[in-house]
Amino acid sequence: MCTFQACHGPVASSTAARTGWRGFGYGEPVQPEEVLSLDEIDLSDLDFWELPLTTRDGAFRTLRRERPLAHFEEPDFREQSVLAPAPGPGFRAITRYADILEVSRHPEIYRSGQGAFTVLDLPQEMLDYFGGMVTTDDPRHARLRRIVSAAFNPKMVAEIENHIQEIATKVVEAAGGLGECDFVTEVAAPLPLRVICEMLGIPASEHDAVLRHSNVILSSGDPEYVPLGSDLLVAYAEAGEGLTELMHALSAERLEHPTDDLTSALINTNIDGEALTHAELASFFIELVVAGNETIRNAIAHGLWALTQNPDQRAIWRADLDGVSATAVEEIVRWASPISWMRRTVAEDTILAGQALHQGDKVLLFYNSANRDEDVFEDPYRFDVRRSPNPHLGFGAPGPHFCLGVHLARREISVMFRELLTRLPGIRATAEPDRLRSDFLNGIKHLACATTEPRHRPVAPATALHGDVVAPTAASGVSDGRVLVNVDGPGLSRVESGHGSTLLAIDERLDAIEYTLAAAGHPVEGRANTTLSLILELRSDIAVLSEKIDGLAGQKKSKRKHKRSK
Repeated sequence: MCTFQACHGPVASSTAARTGWRGFGYGEPVQPEEVLSLDEIDLSDLDFWELPLTTRDGAFRTLRRERPLAHFEEPDFREQSVLAPAPGPGFRAITRYADILEVSRHPEIYRSGQGAFTVLDLPQEMLDYFGGMVTTDDPRHARLRRIVSAAFNPKMVAEIENHIQEIATKVVEAAGGLGECDFVTEVAAPLPLRVICEMLGIPASEHDAVLRHSNVILSSGDPEYVPLGSDLLVAYAEAGEGLTELMHALSAERLEHPTDDLTSALINTNIDGEALTHAELASFFIELVVAGNETIRNAIAHGLWALTQNPDQRAIWRADLDGVSATAVEEIVRWASPISWMRRTVAEDTILAGQALHQGDKVLLFYNSANRDEDVFEDPYRFDVRRSPNPHLGFGAPGPHFCLGVHLARREISVMFRELLTRLPGIRATAEPDRLRSDFLNGIKHLACATTEPRHRPVAPATALHGDVVAPTAASGVSDGRVLVNVDGPGLSRVESGHGSTLLAIDERLDAIEYTLAAAGHPVEGRANTTLSLILELRSDIAVLSEKIDGLAGQKKSKRKHKRSK
């Protein structure tokens, strides 16, 4: 796991660490570190995926530049499962954006039917069971997509979109009252879980089971979800069986008593005499539940982490929710790249990027690498909520396997962050993410966060800038236990009050300065960068003052209580 010290330098103070402001950059890109040689990079080793993010990004940059179709051995899972096949001949890692587009545009050459989510060649019945449409090729894939797309009729989609707002509001309101919580379990996970379950008509009593089973299926054997010593493939099969049993019970009920949910639509949709078979329904049910839950959850979690590290981008988004949300959502998906790769199998001899590929060769399309390709994205290691154009591959590449639920995913992410930035504008991560041990899913299992009650904050518009930086006109020292602060700019007035409200006022004015600097479009240039560093120091001083004030208040209360007892 990437520690703060490894990725960003030493922590300035313990107080800053406690408050969550630990030297995170203000829009400054976290540059990759090319510390691994070509021969030291091993994408098939799970240990590689636990290296600091800067090291992994550096490795992919090295591969794109020097060995864009590198060959790797396949992992050996026989020690983790008696059902695992022996490793095959290895795979090619496709790491450049242009090459991934080329592969995706030719599904007749690069096929999905032999496996899309696993490097190993699993038995066909297991692929059919877990893969759904992901592990099919035309003409079967086209047939399935046609039937499923018809089930997502406009009326249903509109009802779902309206319901997303209701769920997001309830989730954010509940989190707001906690003060501190695990952002993943309390915010990022509940929204997509409830949306997909209610869309399918899964009762609330089964939501926890759905989450538990989907966690296992996409765990890559992470010991939090598959205990050490357990048979990995057996655990996958048992989780899949749990979801299948749920689908059987639900579909049987909907045959007798159809409703307006998606399960009823999938059962009853018939296109030119074609309908889903029972096995296809079970497979798609698993695919929809797992994909609709895990990927959006992780995008939202990565989004909060990115906004915590880049508060200038948070300020830009908050200042123009309507104007920025569309590009911000796309940037979150690019930044997160929830699915790291998908596999294709070469159906006939061909040439890719000047290299010969042969029938039966396996290629892995590393979307995370493509989404940092310098030939496509300007300054790819900078998180930029206004990035445009942003032709990322976070939803897959153009072609028959492009994400079917992309519109729903965008809507969920957009609504959730609108609610967070409006109702809990101070919400932030307070510790490094606890990341999933996986090469396939860029997952965050847990993310400690602090929330604040909604509050109105004065906002200084961009016109308040004078040169590079907003300059305080006066800031007196401490006098009689009070602090006087005055900052130039419309909407910012003199504040004079007691300890608690004064500290709050200072914090609000720091927010205003941050926003003004961010709105200028160059928050890390010249004096602006220095000012933002001073803001971090001031926040730390505020935290120290607050602790001292709380201590003094406690002592006074104790003394008064002691006098009364006498």
